[in-house]
Amino acid sequence: MFHLLGCVSLRPTAYHGAQTQKDKVRSGAAQVLHPTFAAMLSQILLGLSVFKLAEASPLIGSDLLERTLKPGQEILSTGASKRFSAPIETNGFIHTVNITIGTPPQHFNVSLDFESNEFFVPSVECTNHSYYCDAYLPFNKFNASTSRTYRPNGTRATALYQGVEYHGPLSYDTIRISDLAIEQQLFMEYNESHAVTWFGTNWGYDGLLGLAPPWNSETKESDPLPYPNYLRLLQDKQVLEENVMALKFPRRIGERGEIMFGGINPDLFTGDFAKAKIVGEDEVQDPFDAMYNIRAESVTFNSSVPFQLSLNSTPAVITTEPWIYLPREIFEVIYYGIGAKQLDILYSYIPCERRPFLPELTFNIAGHDLTVNAFDYTYEVEMRLTPEKWVTVCLVSIGPSDDLGYEPIVLGSTFLRGFYTVFDLDNREIGFAQLKK
Repeated sequence: MFHLLGCVSLRPTAYHGAQTQKDKVRSGAAQVLHPTFAAMLSQILLGLSVFKLAEASPLIGSDLLERTLKPGQEILSTGASKRFSAPIETNGFIHTVNITIGTPPQHFNVSLDFESNEFFVPSVECTNHSYYCDAYLPFNKFNASTSRTYRPNGTRATALYQGVEYHGPLSYDTIRISDLAIEQQLFMEYNESHAVTWFGTNWGYDGLLGLAPPWNSETKESDPLPYPNYLRLLQDKQVLEENVMALKFPRRIGERGEIMFGGINPDLFTGDFAKAKIVGEDEVQDPFDAMYNIRAESVTFNSSVPFQLSLNSTPAVITTEPWIYLPREIFEVIYYGIGAKQLDILYSYIPCERRPFLPELTFNIAGHDLTVNAFDYTYEVEMRLTPEKWVTVCLVSIGPSDDLGYEPIVLGSTFLRGFYTVFDLDNREIGFAQLKK
């Protein structure tokens, strides 16, 4: 793994590695969802740089919150709307929203994760002299002593995320996403952290907001999670007009998407929704059984001579990871069909100017054809050839699923950003609609 140890890295701007719901997933199969980014981030901390990415705003949504929340003002109810939206930003690898904790509000960028129930942010007490706590990483840290609504829980918890283990006290305080406020919500403010895998890292976000299925609010391990699933919490408190979560992922750096709880935004999509039932846990192979899965019938590479692969109703896991994973049989057709070239042991790329002319990919899901193009399945970065010379290339965000140990279908944000996506939590369906141009 020569390249992992000293040849490839990103500029210290943004990053996201593998993320999962269960410890065995986090430390096993899900690490290979994309260890690429974690490995490369480890080189950021060594000061190396081959790629650079544009930086996202330091705190997305904070301007909106500051306009609606005056100094000293507390939001003690959710109001009459019962539909709540917040902007999403991306650095290409992760998707973050701004939340606030406490009164007066303290701002945090949290990574959205469809695979996790966990909810944590760093504490000002995080001083164990690792780069996960001190000044090497630009975290916003929670200061309980300055919040009038803070209350300690009295117990400690542990979370494992992206190869990093976090330890800290459980606390209660008011959590806000835009104008959706939950009083005395339980969360972890970690004050210790350390890597437990070789690629453990936590760059590009302050904390984590897990959005795993609310019916999977406990892990299959011996102990339940110490804090409630966020979507289950919203349901139990009956603060939403509908038990629906809708998302538009940003398609590029500098563009804002949107997450909405309680309904859908008709300004963001056109036409009808293509709906697919979420597959039950007992029908999905571990470790993806506690995640959002829908059945995929086929995938077609729409070249001049189309190549279609039957997927035989294989469950496809929906994630926030920036990847599409497909069986090697069609992955290799796509790889050679788009003229991808190997950049190093980790990455392949294409010249960006070729994207308008490359074939689309069509997925048949629950009888509906859903198509993404090369602007979805590649990602634009700048690569340094020499200390003075940078060139723009487009990394290919498709991988062979046999790298995961067997051949699941993984449809990450690379796929989702081509659609307006709605999670109907009552009917256990996921709907996809065309984005408005």
